[in-house]
Amino acid sequence: MFALPMAHALDGSLPVLNGPLSVELMVSGLCAYPVGAYIDRHGGRGVMTAGSLAAAALLIAWSQVTTLAAFYGVWIGLGACMAAVLYEPAFVVLTALFGAQSRRAITALTLIADGAARALLRQRLRCPLFWGMAVWFAAFAGTASGLTFQRVPYLQTRGVDRDTLLTTIALIGPSQVSGRVLLPGRGERANLVATGAITTPLTRSRYCC
Repeated sequence: MFALPMAHALDGSLPVLNGPLSVELMVSGLCAYPVGAYIDRHGGRGVMTAGSLAAAALLIAWSQVTTLAAFYGVWIGLGACMAAVLYEPAFVVLTALFGAQSRRAITALTLIADGAARALLRQRLRCPLFWGMAVWFAAFAGTASGLTFQRVPYLQTRGVDRDTLLTTIALIGPSQVSGRVLLPGRGERANLVATGAITTPLTRSRYCC
């Protein structure tokens, strides 16, 4: 929603203004492993609190940027903060707190958290299936991110009014909550392959529509 106004304010093209998002996602990915390792050793309270405070400060700084260099700098910092405050670190904390019961809280996501598990991770890294999954998830995330963040500027250029755009985007959150409410009730009985086969096309149709 901010891309077009900022393109005018900073005298930059849309690709240049969307570039920081790609940089931020890359930084977030690079920071994910050290953040997870820190949480394993020291818990999540400190890193998540620091990440939240830093993110708030950077969002304030974003409102004051007047150059593209400053804009990119803010988003690099936000990338590091994302690795510390979004779903992934929260899932690590839930796994550490609830162990096997964390599946209900994070809908079947399994995370690795201790010394024995690190040996298992090294074993998994030698498995072609693991790398196939990694490639698939990376492609999925890249496509989803690209379509999501280009959709609003594209629809604006096609004359779709702001109220319609905001309403459409606002419906995504309640839809996610509904899914999370329904799935845990059947979490122990649901077949993960079947669940993935159903939800993936629905997710793709959301981005395509």
